[in-house]
Amino acid sequence: MGKIVCFGDSITQGYMVDPRDSYPTRLSIHLGEEVINLGVSGDTSFDGRARISQVLSIRPDLTVVEFGINDFLSETPVELCMDNLSAICTHLVDGGSRLALAGFKIPGFEPGPWPGMYQELARRHGAILIEDIFDGISGRQECFLSDGLHPNQEGYRVIASKVAQALGTVVDAGD
Repeated sequence: MGKIVCFGDSITQGYMVDPRDSYPTRLSIHLGEEVINLGVSGDTSFDGRARISQVLSIRPDLTVVEFGINDFLSETPVELCMDNLSAICTHLVDGGSRLALAGFKIPGFEPGPWPGMYQELARRHGAILIEDIFDGISGRQECFLSDGLHPNQEGYRVIASKVAQALGTVVDAGD
């Protein structure tokens, strides 16, 4: 496949777990490919947009973009997040990277327009859509740290499996 980058916030970074247990590291095992983790705890879509040159310097063949949760929790307008994510996606596509875009649903929060934003961005930029990074672990307390938002080792195991499944056809194609 080539170079794979996971670009995002604390969910990508693997907040409070051993780096070997982050979803990008586990994804690497699933895919049998090197996966570079460019997750930074606390990052918003604005921060990701400011860091895009870091990703572009790697020249990834595939980038999994996971931003928006911190925007949502800080009540950033969805339009502003969409603008930032669209810019990130445009830079990556222009740089020759295929895209996967990870959205989210947080139990107990009304998602409003956020799921539709990810669907529109995926359509617009030709990205693989992972509609909910928490799919398979939502509502399962045993998959989260005590804060109830960040996955633990088991949660990341499930996330990596779901992301690998979503990326399977692109990675198998190998070009």
